[in-house]
Amino acid sequence: MLHFPWDLPEGEDFLRLLLEHAHDAVHIIDENGVSVFDTASRSGILGFTGADVIGRNNYHLLHPDDRDAALAAVEQIFRDGRGGPIEYRIRHNDGSWRTYESIGRRYVAEDGRRYAIINTRETTERHRIRAELHALEEQLRHAQKLEAIGRLAGGVAHDFNNLLAIILGYAERVGDHLPAAGEAREDLHEIIKAANRAAILTRQLLAYGRKQPLNPRIVDCREIVRDTAGMLKPLLGPSIELRTECCATPSLVQVDPGQLQQVLVNVAVNARDAMPSGGRLEIETAVVPLERGALPTGYPSDAGRFVRLTCRDDGTGMTPDVLSRIFEPFFTTKADGEGSGLGLPMAYGIVKQSDGEIIVNSAPGEGTSFIIYLQEKTHGEP
Repeated sequence: MLHFPWDLPEGEDFLRLLLEHAHDAVHIIDENGVSVFDTASRSGILGFTGADVIGRNNYHLLHPDDRDAALAAVEQIFRDGRGGPIEYRIRHNDGSWRTYESIGRRYVAEDGRRYAIINTRETTERHRIRAELHALEEQLRHAQKLEAIGRLAGGVAHDFNNLLAIILGYAERVGDHLPAAGEAREDLHEIIKAANRAAILTRQLLAYGRKQPLNPRIVDCREIVRDTAGMLKPLLGPSIELRTECCATPSLVQVDPGQLQQVLVNVAVNARDAMPSGGRLEIETAVVPLERGALPTGYPSDAGRFVRLTCRDDGTGMTPDVLSRIFEPFFTTKADGEGSGLGLPMAYGIVKQSDGEIIVNSAPGEGTSFIIYLQEKTHGEP
């Protein structure tokens, strides 16, 4: 056992009492890494007793990814007289990994033996909070990015839609002065077709930018799911099984029913394309209570009851990079000419314009889930 050289009236017991009640744990090892002193506070936070660690080399408790750095810090203490601070993970007695921060100094005893006195404090909670803050910051940045793109897309689409109205108006006037048949009439027909296709794109952009006029009313989400299911079966094809499961209680929301149907269709098309060899698409409704803050950063609503609409497929799934961009207009993983990349952004815009939230969970090989939250309403509620 290491003996302390300090001359205190109360002696070694008093000093040990001070160390064991200090905020930082104190751990002392010799040059072979063998523990010769370990305060009760440190033993407690690791779930071990002093008998478990004293007289042993406990490097095996270090996380494999942190072991080299931790041992290098110990070598620095013996070489330079001090080392750290350094953060590392240690396996708790319950098998979990805890994070600690340590700083150490070298001590040379009267007999010449050298020791490392290491002060340690647990930082597991700090790391957890830091990780949560980082995740919230990422959510906020992503929401702000989509918000900025939405404002730009909506503004451009609004102005472009006005120009298309002028183009179509003049095309109709020109048509009044052309013969019913002929090359000029055919050319004008192609102009009108192209303008109408462009108008469809602008409506999708307006939906994404939340500038599309909606006609919201209180409807039962279950009815929308049942009505849409009939439309989806021929769209999905025979190789994809469609399952719907609606909750027993009414799922009242205030939305434009036609637009919510469009959301389901766009999500279903995305699922179909992710299951080229077939699979299963499940659509479920549920009424759930949510605490404030349960939904992503930027969601405006307080806590309350929400209707949750889940669309889950067992397709190929998405990589994190693709997942982070699926709601950006014109972003698509399909080959040229196979999609405009506006289906999911349109769904996003409709949900957000309906004061809802849409969340996507996906991973390669694990399928994709689109989860839509809309505030529950009651009949007659504004």
